[in-house]
Amino acid sequence: MTVFFLWFILAIVVGYVGSDRRIGFWPAFFWSIILSPLIGIIITFNSTKKEEEEYRKKMLELQQNQLKPQNDKKLRKNLEEQLVKALTLYEKGIISEQEYSELEMGIKKDIDDLKE
Repeated sequence: MTVFFLWFILAIVVGYVGSDRRIGFWPAFFWSIILSPLIGIIITFNSTKKEEEEYRKKMLELQQNQLKPQNDKKLRKNLEEQLVKALTLYEKGIISEQEYSELEMGIKKDIDDLKE
């Protein structure tokens, strides 16, 4: 009886440790009851801490925000190159005036969308 009581108490402790981690209280407690508190604590320690996960999310968001202006510049340059290519095709007579104007309007619309 004492062994079961000790097992249960240790499972609660493992669950408490798991509450600050991604695994959470109940899964950590469950694995500790089913397998053993030792296996449960190993599983729990393999789970990332919630603070680390939030930190990683914030860092990823910060990196994406820093890269956005660079990506916008590259995209704008690419769109401008497409506009020049369309003009070249029109001047060489490969595409009609209507096709050129449709391409031009589409590309200018994409450039205007970048400004917003």
